[in-house]
Amino acid sequence: MKIITATWFPSSKSPRSDHFPKVGELMKSFDPAKVLLDIEAAAKEAASAGKVGVTGYCFGGAMTWRAAHAGLGLSAASSYYGGGVQNYIDLAPTIPIEC
Repeated sequence: MKIITATWFPSSKSPRSDHFPKVGELMKSFDPAKVLLDIEAAAKEAASAGKVGVTGYCFGGAMTWRAAHAGLGLSAASSYYGGGVQNYIDLAPTIPIEC
C-alpha cells in the first residue's frame, strides 16, 4: 500500500503562530475541490504500486475526511485531529477511515 498525505502549509517554513493572518487571507480563496483533484491525481499515480491510502493532520485531516467520502481511488484514510471535520460530518465515508 502507498500512502499519500493531505498537507498544506502557506510557505516552506514550519507553521508558527504568526502565520495565521496569512493563512486567513489565503483561505478566502481556498477551493476544497482543487485539493480533492490533487489527492485524486496523487492516488492515481501511486496506484501502480498497489492500494493507496491517504492521511492528514488538522486541516489535512478534514481534507482526508472529504477524500474518504469521495473515494477518489483510495483504499483507506486516516485523519488526525481533523480540524473542521464537523463541517463535513454529513459526507459519509465510502472507504474505511480512522479518525
